[in-house]
Amino acid sequence: MVLTDQTVDAKRLAGKYQLVFFGFTHCPDVCPTALAVMREIDRGLASAKLNDRVGFLFVSVDPERDDLKTLGEYAKYFSPNIRAATADHERLGALTREMGVLYVRAQTMRRTTASTTVPRSSFSMHRGD
Repeated sequence: MVLTDQTVDAKRLAGKYQLVFFGFTHCPDVCPTALAVMREIDRGLASAKLNDRVGFLFVSVDPERDDLKTLGEYAKYFSPNIRAATADHERLGALTREMGVLYVRAQTMRRTTASTTVPRSSFSMHRGD
């Protein structure tokens, strides 16, 4: 999986807890709310001087619309400490299965155009050992 600035792997996530949120930038309500919650958790940890123990990762499950530049800007809007990543659907499926997160893509037809509906998102906590 590719981060906005590097490849994500277990080695890069090692050493701290990772609060991972699966979503997408075109999500109108749940995703911005969840990222705002991540920002508040980050602020609370920083004020308690514990922010070096937790990492924050936003994973887009909509790689067709969420390029790395867009993801990086979107995540940084909420907090400079939220990293963003995406991958092709095969790799996303493998990651979500490994983390126990439901990941399903659904095709819908709206009037004369087809669109992709991405189901609601999910948080996952991962200990990077």
